[in-house]
Amino acid sequence: MQALAASREDAFDPARHSLERMVGFLQARESWTMKHSELERWIEKEGREVMRQLLQAHLELRGPAEAVEEVRDADGGERDIGRLHQRSLATVFGAVTVERFGYRGEGQESLHPVDGELNLPVERYSLELRRRVAEQAAKSSFEETQKTLEMTTGSAVPKRQVEELVARAGNAEDFDQFYVTHAPVEGPSGELQVITSDGKGVVMRREDLREATKKAAERSRHKLGKRLSRGEKRNRKRMATVAAVYTIAPFVRTPEQIVGEMAPMHAAERTPRPRPQRKRVWASLEKPPEQVLEEAFQEAERRDPEHEKKWVAVVDGNKEQLRLLRTLARRHSVALTVVLDIIHVVEYLWKAAYVFHAQATPEAEQGVSERLLQIL
Repeated sequence: MQALAASREDAFDPARHSLERMVGFLQARESWTMKHSELERWIEKEGREVMRQLLQAHLELRGPAEAVEEVRDADGGERDIGRLHQRSLATVFGAVTVERFGYRGEGQESLHPVDGELNLPVERYSLELRRRVAEQAAKSSFEETQKTLEMTTGSAVPKRQVEELVARAGNAEDFDQFYVTHAPVEGPSGELQVITSDGKGVVMRREDLREATKKAAERSRHKLGKRLSRGEKRNRKRMATVAAVYTIAPFVRTPEQIVGEMAPMHAAERTPRPRPQRKRVWASLEKPPEQVLEEAFQEAERRDPEHEKKWVAVVDGNKEQLRLLRTLARRHSVALTVVLDIIHVVEYLWKAAYVFHAQATPEAEQGVSERLLQIL
C-alpha cells in the first residue's frame, strides 16, 4: 500500500552545501598545485559523498510516511499498532538511514509500507551493492572483491559478508521464474524455427560435482604439487547445458559461397545475412541435458503450436545430443531437420589433412578446401 510522505524542503541542503564547497575548493588557488590524477581522486571521493547526501535527502522525503489507510498483511489481518523505526542501508555511495513507520498486530513483526515501495532488502546491503559484489566475485577472489569495493564504492563490506552475499546471489530458487518473465516479446518471426544446444564444462568444488565425477575425482592422485598435470582436469568439471531458441529467415547459398566466406581473406564482400529473431538463451548446471532440451522444445511449441514453420536443430555432432533430439522430436510430433555445424566438420578435415601433408602448407589447405566442397 502507498504511504504518505512528510514534507522536508531542506532535506537537500547538505548536498547543496557539499557541492558548493567542492566548487569553492576547485576555484581556489590551493587546488591549482594538484596534478590531474590527484584531482580525479579528490573529486571522486568528495563527489561520492555528495551522491550519498542526495540519496539520503530523497529517502527523508519518502519517510517516515505514515500510512494513509488501514495496513493489512497478505492474509488480510489488520496491523493497527504503528511505531517509528530506523534502519541503516549500505549503498554504493555509503551508509544512509531510512526512517519509516512500521505497523504490527499483537505478537506480530512490523510491516513497513516504505520498505515495499523502495524494494529494500532484508539485510543492510543495497541491491546495487550486492550486484557489484556478485559481478566482481565472478572475476576474482573474495579478498580482491573486498578490496575493489573499498576502492570504488563508499561502503566497506567485510570478507565474510562478501562470501554470504555471493552465496545468496547464486541461489537459483528464482532461476526458472526469471526466464519465464523474461521471455521474448512477440515480433517478426522467420520461417525457420531453430533449436540449438551445447555443453560447457565448469570447474567446481569437489562436493558440488555429480556423483560419478566426484568418485572419480576422489580416486585420482595428483602427480605434481603446484599444478594439475595432463588428464587430471578431467574430473574437476560439471557440464552445464546451454540451449537457445530463435526464428530466422532462410539464407540460401552455394557451396562455393560458403567456402569463400570461411577463408581469412574473402574474394568478394559477404552477402548480408538474416539476423536471429526473438532469441532466447538459457543454461543450467543442475538440470540434466534432456530436461533443458525439453524446455527448448516447449519454448518452440509456445511460438509455433501448429508446427507451421520448418523446425531445425543445429548440433555439433555429439551422439547423446543427437539421440535426445530425435527422442524429443518424436515426443512432440515434429519433423526435425538436423544441421551439423560446419565449423566442427572443418576441424576434423584439418586433422585428416595433417595426416597426409605437413602443417601450414598450401597442400594441406587445398586438401581441406576440396573435401569441404565435396561435403557441402
